[in-house]
Amino acid sequence: MNWYIAKNVFQIVIGNGFHQPQFEEQMTLICASSLGNAFEKAIAFGKEKEESFIDINGELVSWNYINPSSVHEIEKLEDGSVLCTRTEEPDFAENYIAWVNEANKVLF
Repeated sequence: MNWYIAKNVFQIVIGNGFHQPQFEEQMTLICASSLGNAFEKAIAFGKEKEESFIDINGELVSWNYINPSSVHEIEKLEDGSVLCTRTEEPDFAENYIAWVNEANKVLF
């Protein structure tokens, strides 16, 4: 068995959907015998997490599963292994750096 990381994508729809589009990307750790099996498991895990509920304003909130946007094998599970990367291209580097530093203060 091998370890994989899948990025599952959900669309969040509130009420009639007339709002800024919202998507959540969830990184899911999967143990599978092959890349194809990991992909199938990612879909099954995503479908299990679909849900709808009424929020505090009385509006229906739906988490609609889209699909995995990626599935990658993890070569080694060891301290310091990079599991995923994402490149940001913000309009202002200073604002992005300030945001990262502010988030760091919350964590520690």
